[in-house]
Amino acid sequence: MLPTSGLVTAFRVKKLKVNCVLIWLFCWQIMPTFAQEQALLDVMSTSVTFETAEINNTVGTVNVTALASQFFLQAQMAEMVDNSEEAIQKYDQAIELDQDNLLYRISKASLQRAQYQYSEAKSTLIDVLPLLGYAKTVDLPMFIYNELGELERELGGVESAISWYQKSLTVALSLDPIPQEALLPLYNNLGLMNLKLGNYDQSQSYFEKALLLTDIPLESYDIYQWQLSGWSTTLINISSLQVSLGLLDEADDTLTRALERYNEILEPDIRASRYLGLKLTILQKQSNVLQLLGKIDQAQVVRLQALEQTKKLYGATHNQVALALGELGAYAIALGRVAQAVKYYQQALAVFAALGDTDSQAYMQIQQSYANLLL
Repeated sequence: MLPTSGLVTAFRVKKLKVNCVLIWLFCWQIMPTFAQEQALLDVMSTSVTFETAEINNTVGTVNVTALASQFFLQAQMAEMVDNSEEAIQKYDQAIELDQDNLLYRISKASLQRAQYQYSEAKSTLIDVLPLLGYAKTVDLPMFIYNELGELERELGGVESAISWYQKSLTVALSLDPIPQEALLPLYNNLGLMNLKLGNYDQSQSYFEKALLLTDIPLESYDIYQWQLSGWSTTLINISSLQVSLGLLDEADDTLTRALERYNEILEPDIRASRYLGLKLTILQKQSNVLQLLGKIDQAQVVRLQALEQTKKLYGATHNQVALALGELGAYAIALGRVAQAVKYYQQALAVFAALGDTDSQAYMQIQQSYANLLL
């Protein structure tokens, strides 16, 4: 992410800081190695040390703002070398000097969320709320409210998540033009949260609104492709609602429609790799529905397709592949195919061994199932 607002400020200060930013831009263009990135952090540390000494002698708004910008750039570079602790520290220093800067706080929250620090990210964004009046873009509150909804969702606060999603939706519907691409995930998230609370009618209403949005033509092909993935995602969510209502045959039909649309539109496109996880989700859910219907043979066939999709997504040696093989072993046992189950369990255990992951609970469970077959 190129922190342009920080750069604008940095270019307004003295020559030393201008040179520092130019060095940073040059290194960015050539995609620096780790050593180059570390050297660059040292250069920027020197600049900040110089500026700190200067600020002790001159209390100036421009100098304080420039120093905050330098700390922000350091935080960005620390993220590039996966030093999240250093990055958070630098974000805090930037925020302390320029407390009204939305970018610094939002960037910090984004990193915290990426580090699974959901409570901390929520706290950071709560501090952003009083500053939204300074936002230069009218849609920023929509994104902040949605992000708070996402964090509450991760923290298990379903009702709080709904409240934030609804705030985001209210802002979205007040904008001109209404951002259709933002409404789709909002309707889906509100549908899912209401589903968790057992509010089936509200859940269905939101999913239906989401589905209607996928019929709106968009000019950008990328957005159109994303819209089609949203169509499949909505159908996946509708199938979850149908399962909750005991409508298993309908859920199977819904997932078949989602898979057909994926195969028709997304699969042939070279950019479809970004949606491999979407197809995997469809296949896994359909396999589960078929199992609930007692159609174990069909469930196993679909689970085999899911295995191949898992390999495409993660590679042949991954714990998700091992888990998928273990599930296939369980299906084989249910079908009375012992030799087939042995083969799947052996393959699963081999993947775990290759990963050095022989102490996990999943490994031990599959090992026990395998041992039981050999008795």
